[in-house]
Amino acid sequence: MLKILAIFGIFCVTTSMGQTFENIRTQKDEDKIIIIYDLFSTDPGSKVVVSIFSSLDDYKVPLNNVSGDVGTVLPGPNKRIIWQVGNAIANDYQGILFRFESESTVGWKIISTTPKVMIRGKSNYIQWEGGRSNDDLVIELLKPDSETEQIAQVKNSGSFLWNVPKDMKPGSGYALRISSQDNSIEHRFSIRRKIPLGYYAIPVGLGIVTMAILAGKSGSDDLPDAPLPN
Repeated sequence: MLKILAIFGIFCVTTSMGQTFENIRTQKDEDKIIIIYDLFSTDPGSKVVVSIFSSLDDYKVPLNNVSGDVGTVLPGPNKRIIWQVGNAIANDYQGILFRFESESTVGWKIISTTPKVMIRGKSNYIQWEGGRSNDDLVIELLKPDSETEQIAQVKNSGSFLWNVPKDMKPGSGYALRISSQDNSIEHRFSIRRKIPLGYYAIPVGLGIVTMAILAGKSGSDDLPDAPLPN
């Protein structure tokens, strides 16, 4: 976590987690306060979640009525936060103290142990990394016919146990989409039956009856009942 205090426009900067806020300045524009800053990171391609608090409420909640480079931000120079505060506060903003907080976000990635072939009727762990621990996620099933079905809303724990429905049609072209407010990632996979299609030999009395399950037939994975002996 990185914190910055500003008193009368003079900023004291500390750094952690490989990020630095520099060259911070403020200016008034009618009923708005504009905060300009440079954000540097040891990983320039990674995103940083920036929040700003003020002494008006003793830093209890992030400022609202803000826009610009707040929330998920790419590092770089001349970042601007526009705070719509009204004339009364804007005219006396020099007495306000600010605190910045930042948190790095890790790039989203599906962990390789997530199965690429799933068996219907069985549970499978979907595992990923990235984002923030307090992100609210939506998990959706994308079907080969372009239909999309939401299957869960969860916190970003890094894994989800999904029980594959028994009636899903076997085949390829499926995907799970994991989305937060700022990011999304997809995992493509195929579906198989519990019991592969093929021939099954069932002993009946002293002989053997061979039964074939035809390819492409939908329905339960259970085997047909054995014929009664003559």
